[in-house]
Amino acid sequence: MRIRIAIALAASLAMLPAVPAGAEAGISPEEARQWHPDIAAAERYAKSRSTDVSFAIYDMRNRLGAFEGSHSYIMASTFKVMLLAAYLRQGSVEDRELTEGERDLLGPMIRASDNSNATQVRDMLGRGPIESLASAAGMGGFVWNDIWGYCRAEPKDGARLMRRLPGLLPNRHRAYALRLLENIIARQRWGVAHVKPAGWELAFKGGWGLRGYRVEHQMALLTHARRSIGVSVLTQDNPSRAYGRKTLEGVYRRLLKDLPR
Repeated sequence: MRIRIAIALAASLAMLPAVPAGAEAGISPEEARQWHPDIAAAERYAKSRSTDVSFAIYDMRNRLGAFEGSHSYIMASTFKVMLLAAYLRQGSVEDRELTEGERDLLGPMIRASDNSNATQVRDMLGRGPIESLASAAGMGGFVWNDIWGYCRAEPKDGARLMRRLPGLLPNRHRAYALRLLENIIARQRWGVAHVKPAGWELAFKGGWGLRGYRVEHQMALLTHARRSIGVSVLTQDNPSRAYGRKTLEGVYRRLLKDLPR
């Protein structure tokens, strides 16, 4: 057992992304204060799309910028971030190594958005730990649904969850959880993944589909040394998945323009 754990740990460490050049120096307080997401440009773009679009962003100084940030949406697979965090926060899990079975359950749920694994985790947790996480994250608009993809949240909730996520995760499992979100499989890397600013690390999760809603969502955490940004862009009634993905990319491109590095 100890040999298997050592091998798994070595493999996990090998997945860690390289530290971006210049990240050690960080971003100065003045740079953080002066940078603002271009909310106006992102809002104009959102209004130009023939779909329902809302977004929220907490910048490096924890200032909120939003467009229809209190609009409620079904979460689809963005809910899996909550499943991951709630599972790792359990008293029976937070202070021990994860088993191989747990990694086989959580890894595909996040990296490949496996729905069967998500249902297993939801059944193991139940409603209470999820709602406790929502309360700890300040997700005032979260609404539970027994069908996990139909749980609801607002853009402000998603942006707040992602910005606070490192602090919500147990110390023992923080690097593991963020590594999963940083290593989404290639065929699910669109939207924010296409506009990741140089020098920043990106952890994100998308959600899409659901008959009758036609959603395309992404929630993201961007980090640079000790600076962090939480963003959520939610869309509904998309005429096609390609259209929704283009909308996500367009909003993120405007919100994250000219980030200091």
